[in-house]
Amino acid sequence: MHWIHLQVLGSLLSAHRIITDSKQPFGDMTIKDYDNELLYMAHDLAVRLLPAFENTKTGIPYPRVNLKTGVPPDTNNETCTAGAGSLLVEFGILSRLLGDSTFEWVARRAVKALWNLRSNDTGLLGNVVNIQTGHWVGKQSGLGAGLDSFYEYLLKSYILFGEKEDLEMFNAAYQSIQNYLRRGREACNEGEGDPPLCQREHVQWAADEHLD
Repeated sequence: MHWIHLQVLGSLLSAHRIITDSKQPFGDMTIKDYDNELLYMAHDLAVRLLPAFENTKTGIPYPRVNLKTGVPPDTNNETCTAGAGSLLVEFGILSRLLGDSTFEWVARRAVKALWNLRSNDTGLLGNVVNIQTGHWVGKQSGLGAGLDSFYEYLLKSYILFGEKEDLEMFNAAYQSIQNYLRRGREACNEGEGDPPLCQREHVQWAADEHLD
């Protein structure tokens, strides 16, 4: 999913919530005669993004979608974990504001699909996946580009929506990162050994087992 689309969606939803917040914590940000126009625009944009979730065997969305015509016929079937798994906040908020579960449902389906493809041995996820086969094209794991916001959104989603499954996935991912990616001494500024850091790591995968 192209990041600019989600940034626009998030901006529309944030502005709508600020304008309509009865407590107005940032000062008076209300707009006279405002009639949910930004929410309607956010809904329109999200509907245009939905084709990215169609015709994908895993439920993981296509990486690109044309807002006018849908998924281009020559679109790549490979997407990064962060791009496909960082939709829960915007889509979840939109679903709850509209009372329409569609958007949160497709976002959660994508997250669960990625989660089910994690390594049987380490619990780590790769950084690039084929959305049709579920096979990892990029078999490196880490905390940098291509993976970072997948973890971030799990925790944010739990804070926002209180879904225990999101916290359970985050905690499990964090434990795997601590066990297999983190290197160095336990404390940052004291103790023996190198300062702690998280590194990328090649992982052996058992992806064929997940979709059979």
